[in-house]
Amino acid sequence: RWSKGRLAPLIEDTPCIQNKVKDPRSRNSGNTVQSKEFTGGIIVVTGANSAVGLRSMPVRYLFLDEIDAYPGDADGEGDPVNLAIQRTSTFSRRKVLLVSTPTIQGLSRIEHEFEASNKQHYWVPCPHCKELQILKWPQIKWDDDPDKAYYECIHCQGKIEHHQKTWMLEHGCWKAENPEQTKVAGFHLSSLYSPVGWFSWADAVKHFLQAKSNEQLLKVWVNTTLGETWVDKGEAPDWQRLYERREHYKIGIVPRGGLVLTAGVDVQKDRLELEVVAWGPNRESWSVDYKILLGDPEKDNIWQQLSEA
Repeated sequence: RWSKGRLAPLIEDTPCIQNKVKDPRSRNSGNTVQSKEFTGGIIVVTGANSAVGLRSMPVRYLFLDEIDAYPGDADGEGDPVNLAIQRTSTFSRRKVLLVSTPTIQGLSRIEHEFEASNKQHYWVPCPHCKELQILKWPQIKWDDDPDKAYYECIHCQGKIEHHQKTWMLEHGCWKAENPEQTKVAGFHLSSLYSPVGWFSWADAVKHFLQAKSNEQLLKVWVNTTLGETWVDKGEAPDWQRLYERREHYKIGIVPRGGLVLTAGVDVQKDRLELEVVAWGPNRESWSVDYKILLGDPEKDNIWQQLSEA
């Protein structure tokens, strides 16, 4: 479907490349659904669920689309993204392009790749004060009428109408958040940047109002309209909930609220592991100290060390 609906029309409607690929109806054209031959190269199309397709040939230019929707395993041979990237290893001047709508925070492939890049965002100037900024959802205002949605400049609080976006996009620029990363370029762009005549700020507001009361719909809106990962608080793994509640205090000092100290010892065959815990009201606890005592638990000297500790 992608080959017929997207790639074939692109070739047919682009004058500079339409004569590079032969008509699929001609004999020995080399133009099929899964491959497009041309002088100097070939385009091969395959699915992320096919391990054979992902490892069938060396590739210099690799384009992986919607990688967050890829299965975790391709025919039992591992991650399809890694399988595909391995096909480029024989070329020193290779290029890999990864594109996707993000999904769940912490599980999103594209989020991981973007964090490892130079993290570029598109900055646009305000028509009033000319200060550069990234278009963000909190600055979209609609005063109870979605059809009159506008953007409020974060610097001068000027009212920016949707039609002014054309000028803003024309005079914008990409800025890297992580400029020291020079080998991997990453770009983030939300639907708020869609050109006039495409997806408007009013459309974004209407879709938000329809989705805000339904978590599943809101998740889709965050992923597709804002291009951001969804943080699912209700289904966060236990370690993440615990991590979000962490506090900072010095080791060896009982934090405010600690009323009782207990010491627990874990006995291993070559050591003792000691933890001192402070306890407060409602079973709140703090790890105050932690020590590892090396030695044979069957001998007295290690227990003497424990008593002194």
